[in-house]
Amino acid sequence: MSQQDRTERAEQQARIDAKAAAFVVRRDSAPSAALEAELCAWIEADPAHAVAFARADANWQAMPRVRLDADHPLAPDAGHLPVRSVAARAGAAVPFLTRRRALAAAASVAAIAALGWYRYTPAERRSTGFGERAIKSLADGSTIALNTETSLTIALGRTQRAIVLEKGEAFFEVARDPDRPFTVEAPDVRVRVLGTKFNVSRSGDTTRVAVTEGSVAVTGPDGTVHQLTRNSLAEITASSVAIRHNDAFAVERSIAWREGFIQFDGERLADVLAQFNRYRAKPLHVASGDLADLSITGRFGVNESREFLQALESSFGLVTRTGPSGIEVVRKGDAGRENGSVLRE
Repeated sequence: MSQQDRTERAEQQARIDAKAAAFVVRRDSAPSAALEAELCAWIEADPAHAVAFARADANWQAMPRVRLDADHPLAPDAGHLPVRSVAARAGAAVPFLTRRRALAAAASVAAIAALGWYRYTPAERRSTGFGERAIKSLADGSTIALNTETSLTIALGRTQRAIVLEKGEAFFEVARDPDRPFTVEAPDVRVRVLGTKFNVSRSGDTTRVAVTEGSVAVTGPDGTVHQLTRNSLAEITASSVAIRHNDAFAVERSIAWREGFIQFDGERLADVLAQFNRYRAKPLHVASGDLADLSITGRFGVNESREFLQALESSFGLVTRTGPSGIEVVRKGDAGRENGSVLRE
């Protein structure tokens, strides 16, 4: 995709977000049958409209309620109409909405709601805390397994089933329904299926998709659609999409967390420690860059970091010490005592 194409796409998205923000304000300030029909027609015209409206509406619900003067660019024609507001009913001061704030609400992904026919099906938010895992059964027969520190939003509509993965990792077992595609959205990627099993994780700026059964269509940041079948994986960033096919072992590693394990094969020590840190109150770090790149293979329970550290000591002569950044993994000869005692968790 050229820079011009990216610019045009960004401008188009900005126009959609602005339209969605305007609909949200009008709908809350002066609801009417005519407005509802106009909104539904706009949503059904393009899935991107549904996403933008859901984002704007979720942020509108989360932010303090506002009111609009009649001459405000987003105000309805009916004059000064106060938006329904707990703060207003309590007699508190109510701020005025600015165009910039409305557009920011539409564009923000922090409180994104699910794609879908929101008018018919309210979105449901699910999350797990540190070290927690959970399973959510959906009304359509699908199930979602959430890994630790995961947040997502669910909307099951009449024509679509949609999930927005805001952070973390989830495994989806999707009940087949040709009349209602199942979509998972994460930054820079959209996964669309009819019925299958797959894992989606978000770490840093990278989204990873792994398919264990069936097939999925993965749309990357440039709009290109990639087909993934069983035992295929994709890594997506804002600027790239990397696909691997027929890698059953890699797929198995990616979903080992469902059975309570962390599995790695030739991975960097720093990356392995980052996986354990998802379940640890006190994070582990490597003390030097050369140790960070040490190649590690193994399989441990998510709560077996102590056993993993013991394996590091017996196999590589590595131990832990308290350091400025927390608990550091160092070579036994470098542990010393000036920075703290040697730890054996």
